[in-house]
Amino acid sequence: MKHLVVFDVPSIKDYVFGTDRLVEIRGASALLDHLNRIGTERFLKTALGDTAVDLVFAGGGASQFLLNGDEGRIDDVIEELKGCFVKESRGGLRLVSGRAEMVRGQYRESLASAFMRMKQEKEENPFRSTPAMHSGLIRECDSCSGMATTVEEHAGDEVILCDTCHRKLDFGRTNKGLWRGFEEFLDSRGANDTFERPTTFEEIGSSSKKAGYLALVYADGNHMGKIIRSIDDRKQFAFFSQTIDTCIREACHEALAESLAIPAVRADILLLGGDDLLVCLSADAAFPFAISVADKFHEKTKARFGRSGLAPVGTREEGVTLSLGIAFGKSHTPFFVLLEQAEELLRSAKRGGSCDVTANDSYVPSYIDFHDTSQFNQVHVHDSRERFLTRRHVRHELHFHCRPYSLDQAHKLLQHAAAIVASDLPRSRTIRLRQAPFLGKMNGTIECLKLIGRVKEKGQRQVLLDALNELDCLTSLPWRDLEGTVCSTALVDLIELTELMR
Repeated sequence: MKHLVVFDVPSIKDYVFGTDRLVEIRGASALLDHLNRIGTERFLKTALGDTAVDLVFAGGGASQFLLNGDEGRIDDVIEELKGCFVKESRGGLRLVSGRAEMVRGQYRESLASAFMRMKQEKEENPFRSTPAMHSGLIRECDSCSGMATTVEEHAGDEVILCDTCHRKLDFGRTNKGLWRGFEEFLDSRGANDTFERPTTFEEIGSSSKKAGYLALVYADGNHMGKIIRSIDDRKQFAFFSQTIDTCIREACHEALAESLAIPAVRADILLLGGDDLLVCLSADAAFPFAISVADKFHEKTKARFGRSGLAPVGTREEGVTLSLGIAFGKSHTPFFVLLEQAEELLRSAKRGGSCDVTANDSYVPSYIDFHDTSQFNQVHVHDSRERFLTRRHVRHELHFHCRPYSLDQAHKLLQHAAAIVASDLPRSRTIRLRQAPFLGKMNGTIECLKLIGRVKEKGQRQVLLDALNELDCLTSLPWRDLEGTVCSTALVDLIELTELMR
């Protein structure tokens, strides 16, 4: 009897990003990737035999297999595999599964049944990682506050860790994980000797032009759920999943190689696989990297789906796109704050794409949202924008930003920010320009006219005028009318990006 089995690892982000140490994060990510992409298939083939295991897809913490054999034996092996995940991660990871009999010609129905059973297992057995004991007399883990068991030396400091975090640290020290794939890509281009992997977040921040600043770039595929639900057979699912996984890895590696070609830029891959990507890199390189990833991913999926008869309906003409969130901050900012903001920005970008006039049932354009947490004292992006970047009056409402940006608009924003940096426009002038809109609708216009008119170098003045013109903020300088009573400006976004690139 043939069975369709789906696997997933719940609470991946809680496990991988439950610490502020870079080595532990990449160790957790590497261990998850190893268990997901290599360990699961190897375990199943050892237990059931090579011919009984047919891998459909594995990546991003999820996997799908067709297994031949007795129902009871398959269930026993699945339970053993779940125990293996717990053992290998020292209690940090849990595997859930759903199994359904594979009925010929009913792949979609069998897959829906397997997913339903996996969802049921998640809901009936929620995974909550909690320490075994809390006591004022017992030292807790320096990373997760669990019960400490091990003393380690890291970066010149003594750290006390629980078994789970010690496993992350040990795996991060001894395994290259996601970085290995990047090194193999560099080897194929003869450029491996030119890049060095950072050891701490502070090292990444110190490499930025704006010293001490870094960024998290979080990307996720658009419309993935709808596309997957339209797939009819195993071959199509395998082709689609493997193509998405391959394209996002290739896009990440190519864009990262371009970024690291800039002297001093440092970066690390924290999560990569499926349709997800999370990269930490120097602040000045983050926006160009994000745009490059979005461009390359869309081009690659469009090309591969366009020439294949296995491509799901709706992807053959337009391919698949990404939404991206970029959280900028100082290198000592708690990692969970940057991660939460990157996730919030990603959701904002997805909403922007869904509301775009070109969006339809099978296509959503790429959007990018970004935020500099060091400019505000709010943890959540929405709170910062409501409190500091929005002003409401009786007759009108002012938004001191235009985020999120479509990919085309993001290209323009980056192009003009780079032009301002290259023009050597004094920083004092750009800072005053950024502050001008906050004076109000009329006073902000007057202040912008004064500041731009007093720029002595004609070339620098033209750079500003060209930027405002292409960003639709020149006719009613610096405002962009949206609905008559609502005005926004891209000037604040432009100068903020410029300052991060200086």
